[in-house]
Amino acid sequence: MQIVILAGGFATRLKPLSNNLPKSLVQIQDKPFIYHQLNELINLGFSKFVFCLGHLSGSLESYLNTLNKWKNYFTYSFEKEPLGTGGAIINAYSLLEDDFLVINGDNIFLGDYHSAINYYFSSNIESLVFLRKVKENGNVMFNQSSKRIKKYLRDCSICQYEDIGVKIFKKRIFEKYIDEISISLEDNIYHDLINDNKLYGILVNNEILDIGSYKSIEETNKYFAPKN
Repeated sequence: MQIVILAGGFATRLKPLSNNLPKSLVQIQDKPFIYHQLNELINLGFSKFVFCLGHLSGSLESYLNTLNKWKNYFTYSFEKEPLGTGGAIINAYSLLEDDFLVINGDNIFLGDYHSAINYYFSSNIESLVFLRKVKENGNVMFNQSSKRIKKYLRDCSICQYEDIGVKIFKKRIFEKYIDEISISLEDNIYHDLINDNKLYGILVNNEILDIGSYKSIEETNKYFAPKN
């Protein structure tokens, strides 16, 4: 399955580090984070990637072009201005296959993608969001019986599930937004899918690594540290 990597954000929580460095190039054990992310995915058999690039895109593209053993797997979509997470996908519309997986450029899901992909196809659905259960302060209300996501909220003290940053979509659901200049996947497109009872979730329990904060960078470094 084709994977779309959203890697165009400004990484405001990582300033001043991110002033001159795209988040995906943050060093983890002497290699950029994007290397570790791709290595995990390619080892799982994925070989088609679309990078949605914005902030400091030239630096990230230049690095990716040095990965000779992988660079033929890569296609690029560039934003001239910030488009939001949904806008980034729409900007890459012409590059997308009929079904594709979207991941954030700042995290690594260390679980089973393929069983979720099989569930997506066998259920004949149009969208599937990977969720994990949390004790509090999640962002999703989820019905485990119907597998439908009932609400998505940015700040929700009573939400017991959270979107981990991995989702699968049919390309056709983005067609009606094709003329939108800037749109949020989570705040706009999710909500439309929820209103149509078309946003589904799947629960996962595996570890997720990320580099969204200095603390999580430290934890991700520990994960990839050489094992004695």
